[in-house]
Amino acid sequence: MVTNQAGFPCTAFRTVSSTGITFIGLFDGSSPGGLLFVAVIHFWDDIVTLN
Repeated sequence: MVTNQAGFPCTAFRTVSSTGITFIGLFDGSSPGGLLFVAVIHFWDDIVTLN
């Protein structure tokens, strides 16, 4: 569990597509339906770790 800048709890998840792009989804609990997606292109699968 992480928090956003306002201190609200957020849930984080990650999924790796077949193209090697890691999509990091961060659900922002402070806004209704606030869902942020960040795509990170990398070559090593263990660069980004979200627990």
